[in-house]
Amino acid sequence: MSGVGAVLRETGQRERAATVLTFALGHEQLPAAYGFAARPALEALEAELPPDQLAAARLAAAAASLEDLVTQALEPVGSAPVLYTS
Repeated sequence: MSGVGAVLRETGQRERAATVLTFALGHEQLPAAYGFAARPALEALEAELPPDQLAAARLAAAAASLEDLVTQALEPVGSAPVLYTS
């Protein structure tokens, strides 16, 4: 998931990237090693994103499931703007 977040950031999808990276850092089913890639990328996004977008990304990460994020990460870019289901 950290790699997906980094790619999203590099392709200009910063809020989606922040959602994925926040999820990767906080999810118990993901290896702690993901933090080595996720933490610096998320710290950069925290400096780039306005507070409201960062807050929205954190809320989306809290509402997301691993299955949702993986499914949406596999979809073509631009077809999955929401990274969680309600």
